[in-house]
Amino acid sequence: MSVKDAVLKALEEARGEQISGAALARTLGVSRAAVWKAVGALREAGVAIDAAPGGGYLLRTEDDSLTAAGVGALLETEAFGRELLVMPSLTSTNTVLKQEYTAKPHGFTLIALEQSGGRGRLGRSFASPPGSGLYISVLMHPRFPLDKLHFVTVAAAVAVCEAIEQTAGFTPGIKWVNDVLMEEKSSVVS
Repeated sequence: MSVKDAVLKALEEARGEQISGAALARTLGVSRAAVWKAVGALREAGVAIDAAPGGGYLLRTEDDSLTAAGVGALLETEAFGRELLVMPSLTSTNTVLKQEYTAKPHGFTLIALEQSGGRGRLGRSFASPPGSGLYISVLMHPRFPLDKLHFVTVAAAVAVCEAIEQTAGFTPGIKWVNDVLMEEKSSVVS
């Protein structure tokens, strides 16, 4: 993990609380200058980090920047998402995952904020402009018969609904096997 990702992970775990640069440096085994440089790079990437002389660094509670370190700090899973990559834009998370990341371990997750060539069921084009959603593909190396593979899509849709309910306080529905409905709008899980 890079110093930048390690600093963001530490700030994410203490979101809303100040951590001194010296404490971060000591915990991460790097210099205070490396912490300062990492904070600068994070700010340049749009992460809302405040700093107070003598008080340390603070990740604002309202910051909603999506980064691999930020997601990793909040995960409670053993494998899924433990290794992940967040990209601002891709042609298609599924296509890129198949072309470039098949050697990654089970659970590797690829997230994009925008897709220029997303596909839905039956190869239909899938609109995925920036600011309208998250586009996620997870690499799996299943250890069960291929005729049971269709259950993965159902389980993913249920998991998405449960995560939304736990974090947003309302329960979306499932239409078909991979459409998650929120306020009568559909979002595809595949």
